[in-house]
Amino acid sequence: MTITASPSAIDSERIPLRTRLAAVDQGRLVALVTLGLILFGGITVDGFWNVSNFSTLLRLSAALGILAVGSAIVIMGKGVDLSGAAIAAIAAQGAAHLWEVRKYGETKAIIVVIVLAIVMGLINGWLVAYVEVPALFATLGTWKLFEGLFQVSLFDKKIYELPTGGS
Repeated sequence: MTITASPSAIDSERIPLRTRLAAVDQGRLVALVTLGLILFGGITVDGFWNVSNFSTLLRLSAALGILAVGSAIVIMGKGVDLSGAAIAAIAAQGAAHLWEVRKYGETKAIIVVIVLAIVMGLINGWLVAYVEVPALFATLGTWKLFEGLFQVSLFDKKIYELPTGGS
């Protein structure tokens, strides 16, 4: 007759840490880390618990939340989209450039970059759905392509300049 131990009776020291961490529910882990960061912020930053601070945090993270929802939809469809954050960054820089440098109105600049972002997304979707380029390669390639086209077409001067040296 053999005696088997129940899983709760197994000594946790014999189970590798990696195996124990893999068994943890990811949702709970994210919630615990978030709670820990909030508590750390409350302890170390004066005025952290103010309503205005939480309002500011929510406003500043709203764009990332929207991107996260879009990424979650892509991941649930078993896809990969590396260009979402890049398109958002290009759109933000483009709107600022069109508004400040090219003297477009604020509304016009925003409408132009929204249309450009939609076109970039449609190109990615067309490459993945109809040309059947793997999503990882399509979005990585178009990310760099869009970024390069944006830099060449909008900016008239170098963004990064090396020091010339000498006097």
